[in-house]
Amino acid sequence: MHKEREINASVSGSFEKHKPEIDKTIDELTDLGVKVLAPDKGWLLIPVRKLHIVIARNLPSNFRPLPSEIGMTIKEIEDRFLSAISRSDFLYIENPEGYIGHTVALELGFAIGGGIPVFSRKAITVEPGEEPLDFNYISYAKPKTPADSVRYIRNNLTNQQKAPQKSIAQ
Repeated sequence: MHKEREINASVSGSFEKHKPEIDKTIDELTDLGVKVLAPDKGWLLIPVRKLHIVIARNLPSNFRPLPSEIGMTIKEIEDRFLSAISRSDFLYIENPEGYIGHTVALELGFAIGGGIPVFSRKAITVEPGEEPLDFNYISYAKPKTPADSVRYIRNNLTNQQKAPQKSIAQ
């Protein structure tokens, strides 16, 4: 019996605006048999400036890291997330209103540069007065549900496994 290869994904989105939705998407993907590499679920809800312990280094006072990110710089946090994307079969952008911020745009560009498929809850929109992203990048992220995204990835993995492998000499 042939066992399906495990599918890995990362989920991107605005923590400030959509963290509960991101956590629900992580649950959805996990229920579909996907291993979500990043981010972790949950959120450190205590505002940083009210703590009397060091939970993060060099972070703005409004930045609230996940519990697994305590003591890390923003660069360390983002490097870890980009590393997860590079090991993912796809990136899923949770953007209920179509919005993506600067960090999600960076993660989208990183995935595109790495040839990693990108799916989003809604078509990506540009807010009035915002600097528009390159429209080729916006169109790269295909609006799909998590279930449709997983189905697409599974079909592509199956087709790759069925395709005859060419040798270097051919």
